[in-house]
This record gives sequence, C-alpha cells and structure tokens, in this order.
Amino acid sequence: MRHRASLPLHENTTQSIDASIRQAFILLEALDRRVLGALAPPLTTAQYHALVALDHASTQSLAALAERLLCAKANASGLIDRLSALGLVSRVADPHDARRVQLSLTPAGRGALTQATQARTQALTDALRGAHPVDDPGLRAIAGALNTLVAVLQDRATDPGVSVTALTRRRHER
Repeated sequence: MRHRASLPLHENTTQSIDASIRQAFILLEALDRRVLGALAPPLTTAQYHALVALDHASTQSLAALAERLLCAKANASGLIDRLSALGLVSRVADPHDARRVQLSLTPAGRGALTQATQARTQALTDALRGAHPVDDPGLRAIAGALNTLVAVLQDRATDPGVSVTALTRRRHER
C-alpha cells in the first residue's frame, strides 16, 4: 500500500473538494447530455448554457455572451448560429454600432429554456431522491456549502486584478 505524502489538512481537504467537484461536473454533464438530448429540439449542454446566459439580459452583444460563457467569440458565434437556425435566438443589428449585433432569446427560446431547465431539475431531483429524501438535512447542508463555495469563487474571479476575459484568454492559450 502506497502512503500519501503528508500534506497539511487544508491541502488534503482542498484536493478532496477539487476531486469531488470535477467528478460531479463530469456526472452532471452526462446527465445533461441525456436529458437535453431528449428534448424537442434537442440541445447540447453548450447551447443550454448559452440560453441561460442570454436570459440574464434582454439583449447583449456576442462579446458579452462569450465573456459570460468563458469562451472565445468564435465559439459563441457558432453556438448562436445553431441556436438561430433553431429559431431560439434572434440577432438584430445594433442601432448604435453597425459592427455589432444584439442577441436575445425568441419566445421559442424562452420556452426551450424553461422546458430544459425543468427537465434538468426533474432529472437531478430524481437522481437525488434515489439516494436520499429530497428534504434531507444533509442535502440542504451540501447546497449551503456549494452556495458558499460559489460566492467565494465569484469573489476571486471578479477580483479587480483578474478579469473573466483574462481567465478566458488564458484558458484558450493552453
């Protein structure tokens, strides 16, 4: 049996949290693929996340969407092309800047987002119900801890010295 290097408790805890988040991300991605792919129209997880990001503002630019999605403008443009072809997103010329377009959800896009969000929520509820009662205090504690973690990470990501755009650029340069 190999012995782990002796790390201070906080490093072991951080590594454990990181490993759990990565595993949960992979499993949630698989759940999303199954659930979103079964919808009409079927959506990819990236398309779903784009719809969610577009729902945060009535209109936004492609650059703003790319920043929200932490991806390159070219990737966001491809997503918008596909969502526009499905009739879920509209592109309208920006009246103040002819070089830009304003993106927004269409009524069909809002309906698809609602349907997808409900389907994802139901699938996750069903999965959790299989392991624990939905009102389980342990699950509520996990939800609280995750909310705290998200708040801490948001503070770090929005630190004046670290812009989300810079984080995106670094990620794509690797």
